[in-house]
Amino acid sequence: MKLGFRKNRFRDRYGDTAILLTGFAIGAGAMYVFDPEAGAERRAAVGQTVTRGSGSAAHWISHKAAGAARFAWHAVSRTGKAAPQLPPPPQS
Repeated sequence: MKLGFRKNRFRDRYGDTAILLTGFAIGAGAMYVFDPEAGAERRAAVGQTVTRGSGSAAHWISHKAAGAARFAWHAVSRTGKAAPQLPPPPQS
């Protein structure tokens, strides 16, 4: 069995061009966000979007958790058996 690193076909085919283009894209994005004239408005808009998204995610998670709790409660109630009583902890 031959040990070693597997060749990265993408890197072999495109070389450092992909890395260079990725760097350009990251730089352009940073310039767009940190623009002295309109960057503050863009950051505020992104902040509002993130705030709305986090509120929506919290609402969705709370509804899913409540549904799971109802499902568990009904599953236990359908068994018709009470939970077994555990012995009391030893007194020391």
